[in-house]
Amino acid sequence: LAVVEMGANHQQEIALLCTIAQPTHGLITNVGKAHLEGFGGVAGVRKGKGELYDYLAQTGGTVFINSRDQTLTAMYRERLKALRPETTFAEAVFYPGDPVELLQESPVVMYQTNTGQAVTTHLPGRYNFENMLAALAVGHYFGVSDAEASHAVADYNPTNNRSQVVTRGSNTILLDAYNANPSSMAAAVQQFTRQPARRKMVILGDMYELGPESEPEHAALGKLVADGHFDVVVLAGQDMKWALGALPNAYYFPDKFSLHNWLMDHPQTDTHILVKGSRGMKLETVLPFL
Repeated sequence: LAVVEMGANHQQEIALLCTIAQPTHGLITNVGKAHLEGFGGVAGVRKGKGELYDYLAQTGGTVFINSRDQTLTAMYRERLKALRPETTFAEAVFYPGDPVELLQESPVVMYQTNTGQAVTTHLPGRYNFENMLAALAVGHYFGVSDAEASHAVADYNPTNNRSQVVTRGSNTILLDAYNANPSSMAAAVQQFTRQPARRKMVILGDMYELGPESEPEHAALGKLVADGHFDVVVLAGQDMKWALGALPNAYYFPDKFSLHNWLMDHPQTDTHILVKGSRGMKLETVLPFL
């Protein structure tokens, strides 16, 4: 059994990767506002990611679908209707009976299995819980026991700036600086809003590859951050200036180097800090200053 992650920022890239990897089963975790410039908008993202379903429909494969995700369910049904009656294109049960209960989402996810086992992970946020459900569903389908699967999920400790919980002095940092788009940024900010903490700070960098949607999407993010009522808001990058309209008290820096200088002069203590931005911002470089 080989598990292959496919990434794309233009249409026809997933289609090409499918001809190379020749998958028999497939899973799309979500359809969000990623790489809008290359895909040509959200509809283009849906079409591009849907190329995996197209390939599996043509080859008689099986897809794993979160039945609570209306977009993915609709994408599957659209392709099912277009097929000849004799063609096999199956939907695997995402997870029978929903036996996993979310107990907490922060600072890290804890869930309970149907056997009563409480599993503590190293990953924060409800958005990561959805990914765990996907992993558990695929494992269950292929005969991995629930105990083995939960052990694997509990053992996974994120690295490379993805959903890392880092402690530096008295500060707790959610380092999610590998990449960012409007959907993932909104999920992270909303989760951080719900996270209990005495003092909270966000350090957010530009979201790249949005094309003409960059200004409205950064402005919308500013409104979302304002609703979070964080103690300190720090924005970095040329496009983040569009978020300032809703955040008059935010600290703004056109680049990460001026941000570094400010952080050196304004040390933080006893603070929970969310750090997130696109790969090109490399916001993990702020870590030594926190």
